Amino acid sequence: MRFDYKTYFWTNLVIPLLFLALSCFAGIGFVLSSTRKIVEQGFNSYMSDWISNITSVFILFVLITVSVIPLARGGIYLLFEKEKDSVIVEGVVSETFDTNEIFVTKYTLEGKIVFGGGIVVDSKKYYCVSYGNIKTGDHVRIKALPKSTLILEWTIVTKAE
Repeated sequence: MRFDYKTYFWTNLVIPLLFLALSCFAGIGFVLSSTRKIVEQGFNSYMSDWISNITSVFILFVLITVSVIPLARGGIYLLFEKEKDSVIVEGVVSETFDTNEIFVTKYTLEGKIVFGGGIVVDSKKYYCVSYGNIKTGDHVRIKALPKSTLILEWTIVTKAE
């Protein structure tokens, strides 16, 4: 199965970086407006509207978290990794896993929205749009980006019994 580098690039790097930049600008705006209100109205008056302040901080926290997770999973390496940097790894799958956690990157595969998944080969995690019919014990050959550990292509060499 083959996956598109551009899809990885946009969903794991560009979009999270845009959200992170917007969140930072919103955070700076919040701090500046809060500082102005404290100077103009005093701290006690500013704190009387604590619900909206806490709500704003919570929303900023969620936006930053949503942005950072795909970057922390290896997306930030796509700044420097290109498709030509991929390596071939061959080995036995010791584990398959779904990344259907909260705030996970969504992909479109054959017209369906999927949350991605991954496999562990030779004690190293590799992430992909879908691990399809790969099972634990299968011998696979994968073409992956070494730093971000994103799989561009996988092939089952031999099936597990």
